[in-house]
Amino acid sequence: MNENLAFQENIWEELLDGKPVLMSPRPTTNHNQTSFNIALIFGQYLKGKCCSVFPNGEELYLTAKDRFMPDGMVVCQPDQIKHDSVREYWIVNPADKSIEQYLLSDGQFVLNDIYVIYPDFMVAKMSDEEKAKLVTEFRCSLFADLPIKLEDVFDRVK
Repeated sequence: MNENLAFQENIWEELLDGKPVLMSPRPTTNHNQTSFNIALIFGQYLKGKCCSVFPNGEELYLTAKDRFMPDGMVVCQPDQIKHDSVREYWIVNPADKSIEQYLLSDGQFVLNDIYVIYPDFMVAKMSDEEKAKLVTEFRCSLFADLPIKLEDVFDRVK
Protein backbone atom coordinates (compact mmCIF):
# COMPACT_ATOMS: atom_id res chain seq x y z
CA MET A 1 0.00 0.00 0.00
CA ASN A 2 1.33 3.42 -0.91
CA GLU A 3 1.28 5.73 2.14
CA ASN A 4 1.68 8.87 0.01
CA LEU A 5 -1.74 10.55 0.03
CA ALA A 6 -0.85 12.50 -3.12
CA PHE A 7 -0.59 9.19 -4.95
CA GLN A 8 -3.78 7.20 -4.80
CA GLU A 9 -4.25 4.27 -7.09
CA ASN A 10 -7.82 4.02 -8.23
CA ILE A 11 -8.00 0.68 -9.98
CA TRP A 12 -11.46 -0.71 -10.41
CA GLU A 13 -12.15 -4.35 -10.89
CA GLU A 14 -15.19 -6.31 -11.88
CA LEU A 15 -15.90 -9.96 -11.22
CA LEU A 16 -16.79 -12.27 -14.08
CA ASP A 17 -17.56 -15.82 -12.98
CA GLY A 18 -15.71 -15.08 -9.74
CA LYS A 19 -12.51 -13.95 -11.49
CA PRO A 20 -11.32 -10.35 -11.11
CA VAL A 21 -11.20 -8.37 -14.35
CA LEU A 22 -9.26 -5.14 -14.09
CA MET A 23 -10.71 -2.03 -15.66
CA SER A 24 -8.67 0.87 -16.93
CA PRO A 25 -8.25 3.44 -14.16
CA ARG A 26 -9.00 6.55 -16.22
CA PRO A 27 -11.69 6.90 -18.89
CA THR A 28 -10.88 8.90 -22.03
CA THR A 29 -12.61 12.08 -23.13
CA ASN A 30 -14.56 10.18 -25.80
CA HIS A 31 -15.61 7.61 -23.21
CA ASN A 32 -16.88 10.32 -20.87
CA GLN A 33 -18.68 12.13 -23.70
CA THR A 34 -20.42 8.93 -24.82
CA SER A 35 -21.47 8.04 -21.25
CA PHE A 36 -22.82 11.55 -20.76
CA ASN A 37 -24.75 11.39 -24.05
CA ILE A 38 -26.40 8.10 -23.10
CA ALA A 39 -27.32 9.38 -19.62
CA LEU A 40 -28.75 12.53 -21.23
CA ILE A 41 -30.87 10.52 -23.72
CA PHE A 42 -32.38 8.40 -20.94
CA GLY A 43 -32.60 11.29 -18.46
CA GLN A 44 -34.69 13.37 -20.86
CA TYR A 45 -36.90 10.42 -21.76
CA LEU A 46 -37.45 9.38 -18.14
CA LYS A 47 -38.17 12.85 -16.76
CA GLY A 48 -41.36 12.64 -14.71
CA LYS A 49 -41.40 8.82 -14.80
CA CYS A 50 -40.62 6.42 -11.96
CA CYS A 51 -37.33 5.23 -13.47
CA SER A 52 -33.99 6.86 -12.64
CA VAL A 53 -30.69 7.09 -14.48
CA PHE A 54 -27.58 6.26 -12.48
CA PRO A 55 -24.51 7.50 -14.31
CA ASN A 56 -21.12 5.91 -13.63
CA GLY A 57 -19.95 4.50 -10.35
CA GLU A 58 -22.77 2.33 -9.03
CA GLU A 59 -21.82 -1.29 -8.48
CA LEU A 60 -24.14 -3.86 -10.01
CA TYR A 61 -24.24 -7.31 -8.45
CA LEU A 62 -25.76 -9.90 -10.78
CA THR A 63 -24.63 -12.90 -8.73
CA ALA A 64 -22.10 -13.59 -5.98
CA LYS A 65 -19.57 -14.27 -8.75
CA ASP A 66 -20.57 -11.50 -11.16
CA ARG A 67 -20.10 -7.86 -10.17
CA PHE A 68 -19.84 -4.95 -12.59
CA MET A 69 -19.26 -1.21 -12.54
CA PRO A 70 -21.39 -0.03 -15.47
CA ASP A 71 -20.88 3.45 -16.86
CA GLY A 72 -24.57 4.00 -16.35
CA MET A 73 -27.81 2.17 -15.71
CA VAL A 74 -31.53 2.75 -15.54
CA VAL A 75 -33.41 1.54 -12.48
CA CYS A 76 -37.20 1.49 -12.50
CA GLN A 77 -37.93 -0.32 -9.25
CA PRO A 78 -35.10 0.32 -6.79
CA ASP A 79 -36.78 -1.80 -4.09
CA GLN A 80 -37.02 -4.72 -6.53
CA ILE A 81 -33.36 -4.87 -7.56
CA LYS A 82 -32.28 -8.50 -7.45
CA HIS A 83 -29.45 -10.43 -9.08
CA ASP A 84 -31.71 -11.25 -12.04
CA SER A 85 -33.29 -7.80 -12.58
CA VAL A 86 -30.99 -6.70 -15.46
CA ARG A 87 -32.81 -7.43 -18.72
CA GLU A 88 -30.48 -5.67 -21.12
CA TYR A 89 -26.96 -4.31 -21.25
CA TRP A 90 -24.79 -2.63 -23.82
CA ILE A 91 -21.10 -2.60 -24.52
CA VAL A 92 -20.36 0.79 -26.06
CA ASN A 93 -17.08 1.42 -27.88
CA PRO A 94 -16.46 5.12 -28.58
CA ALA A 95 -13.34 4.34 -30.64
CA ASP A 96 -15.25 2.52 -33.37
CA LYS A 97 -18.61 4.12 -32.54
CA SER A 98 -20.34 0.81 -31.96
CA ILE A 99 -22.90 -0.56 -29.51
CA GLU A 100 -23.36 -4.26 -28.75
CA GLN A 101 -26.86 -4.83 -27.36
CA TYR A 102 -27.33 -7.91 -25.17
CA LEU A 103 -30.75 -9.13 -24.00
CA LEU A 104 -31.52 -11.58 -21.22
CA SER A 105 -32.95 -14.81 -22.61
CA ASP A 106 -33.50 -17.94 -20.52
CA GLY A 107 -31.13 -16.70 -17.83
CA GLN A 108 -28.29 -15.82 -20.23
CA PHE A 109 -27.33 -12.67 -22.05
CA VAL A 110 -27.49 -13.08 -25.81
CA LEU A 111 -26.12 -10.66 -28.37
CA ASN A 112 -29.17 -9.08 -29.99
CA ASP A 113 -27.40 -6.80 -32.47
CA ILE A 114 -24.43 -4.56 -33.10
CA TYR A 115 -25.03 -0.97 -34.16
CA VAL A 116 -22.27 1.05 -35.80
CA ILE A 117 -21.69 4.50 -37.21
CA TYR A 118 -19.45 3.78 -40.17
CA PRO A 119 -16.69 6.26 -41.05
CA ASP A 120 -17.35 8.54 -44.00
CA PHE A 121 -14.72 6.82 -46.18
CA MET A 122 -16.57 3.49 -45.77
CA VAL A 123 -19.98 5.04 -46.48
CA ALA A 124 -18.55 6.67 -49.62
CA LYS A 125 -17.65 3.21 -50.98
CA MET A 126 -21.13 1.77 -50.36
CA SER A 127 -23.79 1.37 -52.99
CA ASP A 128 -27.08 3.23 -52.60
CA GLU A 129 -28.66 -0.08 -51.64
CA GLU A 130 -26.11 -0.64 -48.86
CA LYS A 131 -26.51 2.92 -47.60
CA ALA A 132 -30.29 2.47 -47.45
CA LYS A 133 -29.80 -0.57 -45.18
CA LEU A 134 -27.63 1.28 -42.65
CA VAL A 135 -29.18 1.30 -39.20
CA THR A 136 -29.11 4.78 -37.66
CA GLU A 137 -31.22 4.10 -34.56
CA PHE A 138 -32.42 1.25 -32.40
CA ARG A 139 -34.67 0.64 -29.41
CA CYS A 140 -33.99 -0.38 -25.87
CA SER A 141 -36.05 -3.46 -25.00
CA LEU A 142 -37.38 -1.73 -21.86
CA PHE A 143 -38.68 1.39 -23.62
CA ALA A 144 -40.15 0.55 -27.02
CA ASP A 145 -41.22 4.17 -27.57
CA LEU A 146 -37.68 5.56 -27.17
CA PRO A 147 -35.70 5.62 -30.43
CA ILE A 148 -31.98 5.78 -29.68
CA LYS A 149 -30.14 7.53 -32.45
CA LEU A 150 -26.53 6.52 -32.92
CA GLU A 151 -25.62 10.10 -33.84
CA ASP A 152 -26.93 11.23 -30.42
CA VAL A 153 -24.97 8.55 -28.54
CA PHE A 154 -21.73 9.51 -30.29
CA ASP A 155 -22.35 13.27 -30.50
CA ARG A 156 -19.06 15.19 -30.06
CA VAL A 157 -17.04 11.95 -30.03
CA LYS A 158 -13.97 12.28 -32.22
